[in-house]
Amino acid sequence: MKQCSKKAIQKLQERIPLNIGIRVNVGKAKEDYAESMGKVVEELSDNEKKQAILDAVLAS
Repeated sequence: MKQCSKKAIQKLQERIPLNIGIRVNVGKAKEDYAESMGKVVEELSDNEKKQAILDAVLAS
């Protein structure tokens, strides 16, 4: 389960696999993260996008 989540985050997949029981709106996660950083989504680096997804997964 952890490996699948890790791969999804690393690849910035828009849908975290449902078979591991995690439901995250990745677009919203990126928007929320960008807003918290004073940016828009388009300005986020790949690492920041990964962090946004990770934060959302951990919060779920």
